[in-house]
Amino acid sequence: RLAAAICAWLAPRASGCSSNDLAALCFSLARSGAAGAAHANLFRALGPEILARLRNGELGAKDSASLIFSFWQAGALEESEEGHDLVRALAVALQSSPETLNGQDLALVVPCLSPVQGIPPELIELLAARAARLAATLSPRQLARLAIGFGETRAKSDVAWESFRREALARASAFSAPDLLRVLAGFDAAGVNHAALQHPFWALVAEKQAKYLAEELLALLQLWPRLPARLKRERETLPGELMKHLRGRLEKGVRGSGWQAPPELGAELLAWLPESRKLQASGRLDSRLLRAVLVQLPRQLQSSSPAISQQLLTSLTMTDSEILSKARMELLQQEALQQALGSGLKDMLAKVVRPPSTLPGDPESAVTAAFSCAALGFDGKPMQELLRALLQHFTNGEVCPVQVAKLCWACAEVRVSKKEALSLTAQLAAMDAKADAQLGEKKASDPVSWLRLAWSSLAMGGSDDEVQALLSSVASVAGEELLPHLSPADVRPTQQLAWHSQHSLGQSAGRWSEAVLSIGAQLPRAASKNIPGVPPQTEAEQTLSGLLQHMRVPHVLASPSAVPGGIYRIPVWFPEPGAVLELDVSSDRLASGAVGGLTSLRRRQLTSAGLRVHTFDPAMLRSTSRLQQLKAVAEAVAKSCPEATAWLNSAEASASLVEYQKTAGSPAKERDR
Repeated sequence: RLAAAICAWLAPRASGCSSNDLAALCFSLARSGAAGAAHANLFRALGPEILARLRNGELGAKDSASLIFSFWQAGALEESEEGHDLVRALAVALQSSPETLNGQDLALVVPCLSPVQGIPPELIELLAARAARLAATLSPRQLARLAIGFGETRAKSDVAWESFRREALARASAFSAPDLLRVLAGFDAAGVNHAALQHPFWALVAEKQAKYLAEELLALLQLWPRLPARLKRERETLPGELMKHLRGRLEKGVRGSGWQAPPELGAELLAWLPESRKLQASGRLDSRLLRAVLVQLPRQLQSSSPAISQQLLTSLTMTDSEILSKARMELLQQEALQQALGSGLKDMLAKVVRPPSTLPGDPESAVTAAFSCAALGFDGKPMQELLRALLQHFTNGEVCPVQVAKLCWACAEVRVSKKEALSLTAQLAAMDAKADAQLGEKKASDPVSWLRLAWSSLAMGGSDDEVQALLSSVASVAGEELLPHLSPADVRPTQQLAWHSQHSLGQSAGRWSEAVLSIGAQLPRAASKNIPGVPPQTEAEQTLSGLLQHMRVPHVLASPSAVPGGIYRIPVWFPEPGAVLELDVSSDRLASGAVGGLTSLRRRQLTSAGLRVHTFDPAMLRSTSRLQQLKAVAEAVAKSCPEATAWLNSAEASASLVEYQKTAGSPAKERDR
């Protein structure tokens, strides 16, 4: 309250303060940790006053350095072009007399310069030269701040870096755990050879690893891949230990005790997690670490800025297939995550839809959010309302193929507004690439968008002529050019499209289709690979096979051969009657429990391949007796397998009915319940 009162008092009186007093007051208020409207208003009001004093030559280098740090510490530079303009103006005063700055001035101001574009390289080199002359007088904390500051600004002064290296080695044991990281990160960011520094400093990191915060542990793990091979061998257990501490801190936050990961850290963690496989002996993601990150998503989505929210969604859906799969399952299990996504889409709808018009003011960000939410399987009411508003916008306005592709893809996956979405795909399919050279170039340069449009049309029941037209300019795209651009959310739909192209469109199938199909069928992550010569199988598939064998039903387990081209791995295939048994798993479902567009198209393609599709809920295998399991499986496949029908008419099946009546009561009571 005192800091807020001082801010409110000072704002209208700033012009009466001397430059030294003004800089001192700003420094004190910034370091006080005060926040709120009065604090923000003060630093906003000080900008014009400081610029006026700079024009009059009233501010020297020391006051300018102090003011840059104060505005940075107060958060006045974040996403503020006015704040960056102020720093660039103050930098001119710094450049005029850098020799007046002492070690503390440099340690405060240099780390604040890296986020600001347009800082003259000459100023960085002048400050580095000044820091080199003062190196022997710097404390470990000052050395660390200068190392990270000059590293992030890419300072090229060999003299300065050699001075920092020498002084850091001489006082290595005096560095705190965070300052060890700052020194290592600074040298790494600058690209300076610091092999002599790495061994003693990483030894100290290993000693102090339990003291690091989650953000610092992540930074250390991000540095690890760039270390020399010899150092990695010497410290081969350190990455695992750091990841264990990181996981522990996140899990502590999940339990609601103390610190919780901020949204920015969540976004950075999700972006880094795919790379973490290289730090694991198994080459797999740490499932507990991923779970700890995902559980905190609802709070992070609700408290983050729109930009960070989109980073979170993009990292969930566009970087790694395993993360996407786990996130979809988390959405089904976490009502809080569904509410957080719904709340975010409601806010976006309120911002982009301007009554009484229904034209979105910012359709690009809204479409990107809708695409990400669809990839996660979110089909709540806010999602449906946003999709309808966006469809109306593009129907009434200019059609942008990239945005319409994401929008129609989202509609196809969550299975809403089919008619309106097909109208847009038909409109784009009707455009003649030969008559519109610019459109033809767009198709060739952005094949993923046109593949999304073609899959959307296919999934929503569009004609083969429409699908073929949408693929016309993509046919010449080579597979090796396409595959790196496919996100995890695009791989399976593009395989479905490639299979349809080859089996229904004939010669119109593009060069890309072979490469996409060569990826093969998706293997369930729970599948066991321990039996040589046997296809990987899940525990549920093995249990089903045992039950079918008991009923003497011929079948093939976990086969990619049921469908030509091996696009689908079929849990249970019955070759003689031409039928398959699909497991109704959670990853096939949307948040509402409905089947998603990807799954619906898969079952349509199985049917078009001449197979009869049966579905079975694997949850039946966990909560019932063996007799009840046999009955449930037999009923699921009886229409295609006479052996199952025969078992249902057997005495053993009658015994299962008696057992059911004993455990669950009579059929009438069961209906009442």
